[in-house]
Amino acid sequence: MRAVNVIKVFLLVLLLNGLFCSCSHCSHSVYVEKIDSLLLVLDSSSKELNLIDTAVVSSDYKVYTQNLKLIRERFNDKENDSVWHVITRYGLIRKPLRDFKKHYINYSKEINVSQQQLKDLRTDIENNNIPADSIEIYFNEEAAFVKFISFSVKGLMETTTKYFNQFNELNPVVEKFIAEKKI
Repeated sequence: MRAVNVIKVFLLVLLLNGLFCSCSHCSHSVYVEKIDSLLLVLDSSSKELNLIDTAVVSSDYKVYTQNLKLIRERFNDKENDSVWHVITRYGLIRKPLRDFKKHYINYSKEINVSQQQLKDLRTDIENNNIPADSIEIYFNEEAAFVKFISFSVKGLMETTTKYFNQFNELNPVVEKFIAEKKI
């Protein structure tokens, strides 16, 4: 009878161990899937960031600053409403284009770092290198950052596209004003 009880206890311990290990594995696989989803979000943000050619933005920003310098040096006719209206709208382009140049490099680096951290976290989870109670904490920190960077890239791209289109619309008009010496 005692041998039967020992076998029952052994089987019960084996069964419970199997249940706990499989539940732990299930929760681990859920986090691995969530990490893969976050990596897809970062990949999408990276692709969105690369939709705008930085060489074109730099070139156009250089043209813009040269034209703006000429406007500041020459323009003093605030009574010509059509010219003044164009110049005012043209002046609003500087900050968004400058911000794109500044943020593009930072966001690209942050995306790369976050991708690597998520890959490392996934590897650590798969290899059981992180205590179970810490996985959620690490995951939530990474998820919050992915949300932040994704939102930031989207905002930067919307603003840059809007003002880049405005530059393409207004720059020929401004250059015409400069050529005609209205500025």
